[in-house]
Amino acid sequence: MKLKEAIKVIIDALFKPKIEKKYAPYDIPSPSDIIREDDAREIAKFTAKQLGIDVIIAEVFDSNSMDGLLDFGHSPLLTSDATYINNVEIGDVIVWHDPNYMSGKIIHQVIDINSDQQGVYYKTKGIHNEFEDPWTIRKSMIEFIGLGILW
Repeated sequence: MKLKEAIKVIIDALFKPKIEKKYAPYDIPSPSDIIREDDAREIAKFTAKQLGIDVIIAEVFDSNSMDGLLDFGHSPLLTSDATYINNVEIGDVIVWHDPNYMSGKIIHQVIDINSDQQGVYYKTKGIHNEFEDPWTIRKSMIEFIGLGILW
C-alpha cells in the first residue's frame, strides 16, 4: 500500500462515520410506479429483442439509497451482456455482489473508476446516500448494468 493510500485509510477510519450511518435514513419522493408489472415484462422482452441481448427486470429493496431515481416498486431494466459490462462508465448504475461482505446484491451508481495492481475497480454510491460505498468493486463482481428504469 502506498503512503497516500495508507494515510487515506487512517483518516477515513478516524473521521468518517461508520457504515451504518452512511445509509439514507428517510424517504424522498421518487417518480410514481405507474407501469403494471405485466406491461414491464413485455417492455423488457421487446427491449431484449431489439438490442439482441438478455434483459431482466429486478426487484428493488426499499433501502432509500437510490431515492429520487429508483425506489421500491420500480422496474429497472438490467443486462448481464458483456458488451455493456465491459464498458461501464461513471454515472452508470450497476448491480454487484461480493459474498465476502454480504448475502444480497447492491444496485448503486458508479462514481469513480480507477486501477491498481489487481486491475480496474469501481467505486459506487447510492445517489441518496451521503457517502460513497466502502467497497472496491472489481469487474468480475458486476452482475448487471442498468439500461433504464420503468416507473
